Amino acid sequence: MHPGCLNGLASTKKDDRQKYVEEREKEGIMTWKNFVKLAASSSAKDHPQVLAFDYMKGGVKELSKSLLNFGKKEVALDDLESPANEPAKVNAFMKKADVSPFIFCPTTRTYRFHDVFVERAARKWKERKELEVSGTFEES
Repeated sequence: MHPGCLNGLASTKKDDRQKYVEEREKEGIMTWKNFVKLAASSSAKDHPQVLAFDYMKGGVKELSKSLLNFGKKEVALDDLESPANEPAKVNAFMKKADVSPFIFCPTTRTYRFHDVFVERAARKWKERKELEVSGTFEES
């Protein structure tokens, strides 16, 4: 599902693979934290460099919910509503906002998480949010 991660891991020396994975995990966590921060920001005034911020923010939030619900590995473009179903706009938004948690695959016309490390961070974040809502999460 994430050929870039597999290629990077395969081309890393055996002794350096654990370090490679740890570094990618940190990057995945930072990417997802930055996305959550972006999605939680109040309005375009927080990101004046992004045109149609509120409209696009709604689209990428819908995309993230679709990917996180039901354990989906990818979501078809046809299953998304505008603006999430407009890859050029979503990619431009992520580039201008300097946060790229998703990637569009033109051959299958699907979105998926940018890489397995971002996906792991997102799923852990979702689990924690669900535990907080249910009242069973305790800060350690």
